[in-house]
Amino acid sequence: MGQSSSLNRGLRSAAQTSAQEERHAQRKPNTSTHDISNTSKQDLAVVIGTTRPIPPNTLPMQYEDTDKRRLDQLHDLERVLQRRDAKIERYKKHHTELLEYLQQFEGRYKLLESRNAEAEDALKKMHEKAGLLQSQLQECKDDLFRLQPLNQISDSTILQQYEILNQQIASWIDTFFSWIDGENALREASGRPLHPHFQVEDASLQRLFASSPNAAEYWLRGWLHSRLQMEVFVEGIYLSCLPEDYVEFIKVIEQSMRALKPKRGKSMPTSSQLTAAPNSFTDSSIIDSWRSETLAALANHPRMMSLRSAKALHLARQIYQPIMSAATEGCHQPEILHSLHERIVIPAMELALNIQLTLGRYYFSPCMDSISAAKRRFTLNDISAHSVMIDISTRRTLKDKSLVILADDGTIGAELLVLEPSLLRRGRGGNPDVLMRKVVYLVELDRPLGKSLKGPVPGQKA
Repeated sequence: MGQSSSLNRGLRSAAQTSAQEERHAQRKPNTSTHDISNTSKQDLAVVIGTTRPIPPNTLPMQYEDTDKRRLDQLHDLERVLQRRDAKIERYKKHHTELLEYLQQFEGRYKLLESRNAEAEDALKKMHEKAGLLQSQLQECKDDLFRLQPLNQISDSTILQQYEILNQQIASWIDTFFSWIDGENALREASGRPLHPHFQVEDASLQRLFASSPNAAEYWLRGWLHSRLQMEVFVEGIYLSCLPEDYVEFIKVIEQSMRALKPKRGKSMPTSSQLTAAPNSFTDSSIIDSWRSETLAALANHPRMMSLRSAKALHLARQIYQPIMSAATEGCHQPEILHSLHERIVIPAMELALNIQLTLGRYYFSPCMDSISAAKRRFTLNDISAHSVMIDISTRRTLKDKSLVILADDGTIGAELLVLEPSLLRRGRGGNPDVLMRKVVYLVELDRPLGKSLKGPVPGQKA
């Protein structure tokens, strides 16, 4: 407390002295000029005319330290404020950029909204057009289904498959008898007796085999066709290997389709016409088309394909067993069975499948059977009209200009075997059946065949 009061008194005394000196200086101006920038306090007191020197630093040192710290704090605060100002400026700039981006986004959003509205309108119109086109497409499909041709598989395709099958049968027979000849060559080399080509109990076949060395080959050719006709080319069958309950179900559907009223046709019939001929106005092609499409779908089913494959192998074994028993005393030859299955049975089943799937109605004629005891006589006109005839003695195909001798009744010989049945397609709407391939007969002439004539056939008689 004593120090504080003395300090206050010293300050008041210094202040009073300074005031007096100031008044004294105003009354008596100083004409001399001094540089007081580097003058100490004692010298300054003398210059200004004080009679009392200023006390040397009466303020404590702690106040100077406090002012320095506060000045440093002010500088730090100033730097912080400068950084804050710079950050605020960046925020303002970013805010301006965001506002510009927002304006652009709003513009784009409005543009997208308008385009989306246009797209929705266009999509709606497109759906409407798609619905209209779908209905028109369905109508076109219905019309196409009703107006499609009666033969989905062409006649040329069916005929080509049948000709290939005939070639395969003839080629397999040549291979088979070549193998038998090879076996006989081995027997002859080893001193064993030769094995005849066929051993049969039928007397008519024995006479046929004795009449010509080629008779066995011809007979086997006809026998293979007869087995295929009985096992594969069965007329009226819906689809090979199709279960019977499936067939009955399809037949029920077809009967129901035929019973629909009004009857479908090119023109609406009158009641009297329907009473007189109820089935004549039914568009049978529609039912045939439906059946063809249904059977085609069933034929491609894996189960049906597996059944056909199993049937083909079973049929090949059925055909193979009697041939090998008659030719080689039952000797089993796997390669012959395999070639029979691959070269004859499978192509035959493929042909039968196409015949069953097509809308046309194909059949084979005549019905193949064993050799007939009553041989049918034939004339020269029968050669070129509907059949092909092969002479058993010369293995030559007879022609309309072949030199033959006529009997009293005009015949020239007798038919022995049907080697290949003819292929025909049934006509529709009262049209006659169409002959696609002639029947091939093995014949025996009454007199030996001479050379072909260049001119008209003379009416020679025996």
